[in-house]
Amino acid sequence: MGIVMLLAKSVASDLIDTLTSKTVEGIVHSVFDHACNIQLDGNRLVTLISPKLSNCPSAIKLDIAENQKLYSIGFKAGMKSVINKDE
Repeated sequence: MGIVMLLAKSVASDLIDTLTSKTVEGIVHSVFDHACNIQLDGNRLVTLISPKLSNCPSAIKLDIAENQKLYSIGFKAGMKSVINKDE
């Protein structure tokens, strides 16, 4: 699968410093219907969530259809992930 770019609707306050200071790379840890965990260096987990879920710590709410399942976008455990504030 090629590159998939998604926009964020909101970002948890505890991630702001980490995500606005640099590009962050990680590996997809696990994928669920409405959440996807990205493991960053140092074993920190960032969770991508669908708009169907409430905001929570260490989460990025994606700007996607509320009922869209994250695995349908192409997320798979082990794939590389890049989080960048500029794109």
